[in-house]
Amino acid sequence: MLFFLILSPYMTFAVMAYLASLTTSVAVAALVSLALNVADHLRGRSQKAIGLTSTAMFAGLATYFTLAGTEWTGLEIRLALDLGIFVVAIASLALRRPFTLQYAREDTDAATQAEPGFIQVNYVLTSVWAAAMAAMMAIDVLAIYVPWLPMWAGFAMTCALRSSAVQFTKWYPQRVVAATTTVRA
Repeated sequence: MLFFLILSPYMTFAVMAYLASLTTSVAVAALVSLALNVADHLRGRSQKAIGLTSTAMFAGLATYFTLAGTEWTGLEIRLALDLGIFVVAIASLALRRPFTLQYAREDTDAATQAEPGFIQVNYVLTSVWAAAMAAMMAIDVLAIYVPWLPMWAGFAMTCALRSSAVQFTKWYPQRVVAATTTVRA
């Protein structure tokens, strides 16, 4: 459920892009992202780098498109969004605060957070997301500059990468806990 919420502004953009202009699509995605940030705040949860960045990117694109009277292509928008998330992941690693920690700390008990491997797991998870975003950016660039690449192929590869990152994020911490439990027993 958490991944659905985190990705919902991006899914909103993808769906809206088929129903309305790209300017309207990024504006609606900005509102969805803003609503998620407000909901987190009202529930007493911390603001997340990904949520704030998503809101800023979507709102910035909507504002730019409206003021400039022009739109980028859907692929160019996807590339910009992927780049934004990639920058968050790399910056969080460089600052020694993997962005996944923001989510993990809210959903993990204090004893688990005190475990020596807790931080390392989040470095691995954030690195996996950075690698997935880098690969998605490469796919976006190919889709923009290689006109014979079928749209469905780029979409399928992007979905596979995102899904793989989500599944890894669910699986890896459980694997580490199981391995730690086995070693202690």
